Amino acid sequence: MTPGIVVGMPCSIDGCERPVHGHGWCNTHYRRWQRHGDPLWQPPRPGVEEKFWRGVGMGSRQPHMATPCWEWTRGRTGGYGSIRGGQITAHRTAYQLHVGPIPVGSYVDHRCHNRGCVRPDHLRLATNKQNQENLSGPHQDSSSGVRGVSWEKGRWRACVVHDGHKINVGRFVTLDEAEAAVRAKRLELFTHNDLDRT
Repeated sequence: MTPGIVVGMPCSIDGCERPVHGHGWCNTHYRRWQRHGDPLWQPPRPGVEEKFWRGVGMGSRQPHMATPCWEWTRGRTGGYGSIRGGQITAHRTAYQLHVGPIPVGSYVDHRCHNRGCVRPDHLRLATNKQNQENLSGPHQDSSSGVRGVSWEKGRWRACVVHDGHKINVGRFVTLDEAEAAVRAKRLELFTHNDLDRT
């Protein structure tokens, strides 16, 4: 304890109420002065990009992508990588850091269909409609296992949902015929249906 300092006196640093340890400063400010020559020294805070890279892992492979995904290894919300407790999505941060700004109202679409991927070349800007076009396959409750095809009244019914409207493609005897018809219709109407185009 420095001579002449009254025990219980607060630290001389504005806003610090801890008791004095030495040179008129609390233990924390005194140690900062000893180690760094400045009682107000603060450790450097990592930037956004450095924080982003701390959460990136490598290695997940998607069969239709030429390059492996970069998996987000930290928090997730709904399968999407999240930063700051879900306030920011990791894939949107990746796009902004490595590709550019995201216009208001735009979505960042995962071409790889892996919500946890943050690899910039697996991401692209899309409208809500385009984002809905790029699905990885049929819905979980599909009766056929084929996107847009269901069993109805003794035939396979093929339908495409486009811009919020259900378009009937037709009824078919075989599942293969229905699948070919629904795929052809999506190719005609959609722009972001990557799996139909491979």
